[in-house]
Amino acid sequence: MICLTWGKWAGLGRAACRKERVMVELAARLHDLKERSGASYAELARRCGISASTLHRYCRGQVLPDSYGMVERIALVCGADRAELAELYTLWARADAERSRAGDDAPVPAVAGPPAGEVAEAAVVSGRTARPHGRRLLWLTALLGVLVLAAAVGAVSLPGGHVAKSTGSQRVFGPAWSQYPATVPSTFYGVTINSDSGAMPGFRVGAVRLWDSETRWSGDATTLARMTQRASTVIRRADPDATVVCPSMGDLWEPASQRFLLEFAAADGYQACDAAGVKLYPRRDGDTPESLIRLGAVIDRTFHEAGVHPPLWNTGTVYRIPADRPLDQRRSIAYATRFYLIGMYLRYQRMYFYNWGGTAIPLVLQAAGGRPTAAAQAVDTLQRWLVGARIVACGQGRQAGLPTRVWQCRFLPPAGRTPDPMFVRWTESGTATMPADAGTRVVRLLDGTSLPAPRTLRVTEQPVLVMTGR
Repeated sequence: MICLTWGKWAGLGRAACRKERVMVELAARLHDLKERSGASYAELARRCGISASTLHRYCRGQVLPDSYGMVERIALVCGADRAELAELYTLWARADAERSRAGDDAPVPAVAGPPAGEVAEAAVVSGRTARPHGRRLLWLTALLGVLVLAAAVGAVSLPGGHVAKSTGSQRVFGPAWSQYPATVPSTFYGVTINSDSGAMPGFRVGAVRLWDSETRWSGDATTLARMTQRASTVIRRADPDATVVCPSMGDLWEPASQRFLLEFAAADGYQACDAAGVKLYPRRDGDTPESLIRLGAVIDRTFHEAGVHPPLWNTGTVYRIPADRPLDQRRSIAYATRFYLIGMYLRYQRMYFYNWGGTAIPLVLQAAGGRPTAAAQAVDTLQRWLVGARIVACGQGRQAGLPTRVWQCRFLPPAGRTPDPMFVRWTESGTATMPADAGTRVVRLLDGTSLPAPRTLRVTEQPVLVMTGR
């Protein structure tokens, strides 16, 4: 590929060309995985929750996926291993960085590709030579030619000598992610007990974590990794069926803690575990549960940089939490339930609420020896709504076809029932209204009451369950 480097096109030309070059390489990797899987575009697209035409564009380098999550989903469905996932992340991250540098929010022009089933199986990428079929070679040559042209026309001279610039990032419409329906396990809903009373929660929970506050580690990551490996060996020898969770990493908003995680991974600490523990917590006093999405993205990128992809468990919060301001009852109900919903949004396997039994924290579920609070009862209600339910997708705002402030997770009823979708919806702040979904039959509230199907749905900070069908 020849980059354009002359005159006023030089900067944009180089950045656009670099992006397209990496996109071609990423597309070749995805196409090779698709061919290796033996599945059709339609079958893979169905399993990834996207259209076949969208998947085809990804595999031809016409469009760069908006998030690495989509790349990972396609790769996993195709059977990619960890090394391939790490390579794909590197390619996607490079292309995404060049996209931001180029200010390019438009998809690559459509390229006349080979007929379905005739796309070849290899290309010359990253210095590794394969023998592409003639059609594939012709297709790649044509694609590279069009991409050079795209770099040239990416900046258009306007009257007065000005250069047209992009107006923003790429607009992608749809959920933040979607997947093949997967049952939300009861163990997803956890609480951490920091009490020596021996009492257990008086509301529905799926997992209980006993925690000793004197277990914080102050040494180096390599030593901790070796200790983890030895402990895992001992545990598995005593109980081969045990689930081993690596030490929970905290303060991951901070670069120093991110580096510690990378060093722990480099010392093969995560190879000894079935899951990784992390601590999701609001960065500032008063932040909403939705602010954890940003921290989740930081954690996700750190694990990708480390080249490991373990299932994630949220096991706690931050040391300063007792000093944060207490929440009123209305907000306690909203934040407690949304804590678990954001865990689903982030696709974590378990969410442990910190801490059951204590009262010196902003949000109390139940004091040891006392009755469950209204917030705990709301958590119980949320779990009852979703017993056996299968989560399909989550999204937020206009990108997902919702009002700006509305968040949503979409579910299907337990297997064997009529597959009428259910939606849990809420706002991060304030109230929003939207037309009721076609076929809405009832709206359930956290206080246990239900409303008949409305024409207009009122969504607040407290989640509601919208049920459709018969």
